[in-house]
Amino acid sequence: MGQKDLFLKPAPDGKQDAPAPSPAQNLESPMPAQRDIPLPGSTKALDLDPGPFLEQLKEAMEKSDLPGQQTYLAFSKALSNMDKLPMDEATKFQAAFATLQATGSDVNQLLESFHYFDGILDAEKDKFEEALHATIGDSVIKKENEIKQLTDENAGHSAQIQQLTETISANQRNIAALQSELADVNGKLKQKENSFMSAYRSMKDQLQTDARKINTYLSSAIAAQPLSATKHKK
Repeated sequence: MGQKDLFLKPAPDGKQDAPAPSPAQNLESPMPAQRDIPLPGSTKALDLDPGPFLEQLKEAMEKSDLPGQQTYLAFSKALSNMDKLPMDEATKFQAAFATLQATGSDVNQLLESFHYFDGILDAEKDKFEEALHATIGDSVIKKENEIKQLTDENAGHSAQIQQLTETISANQRNIAALQSELADVNGKLKQKENSFMSAYRSMKDQLQTDARKINTYLSSAIAAQPLSATKHKK
């Protein structure tokens, strides 16, 4: 699934919606709570749907996994398999790590993979923002130019108000329709931006949280393991 496929969907009249740019986030910074952003002129908040973007980010991580190495993804799957087991969290983390150790993995290699996948998520965010800006150029700016063109045309017609009343009235209706479409597009773009950033923050939080827990629950393994020269490369 491409970046544009996740936020460009055919509208009922055959037109496409376009997205708006989103801010970058830092893994080391606390993730602020995501809030719904209302449509212009409306008090109704938009619902977030990070589901498609979560799937996109997970797919990107899986496609970029390092072959022949037991990385964070393998650890995460092992941990997920223990969800219903009657163990405390520390025991589950230690047991999941033990499955990786059996295949020759060490704790340093696992921790290094957190930084690797953090970079994969950042690269996906960059691609999303690039597609977002490209779509803005194709859709929003075009509508803004149409509004300006029609408004300038009306200024010229005003000098011949008696002869051009019908033309001006028709253009005013077109302007109103375009402004309504533009407000709708901008609202949908903000919704998609919020959805992506919600998914992005969720995945970043998961990386950060699991990294802290590994440092806590596997501290003895970390202390006993010499520094590894292993580097994760895409």
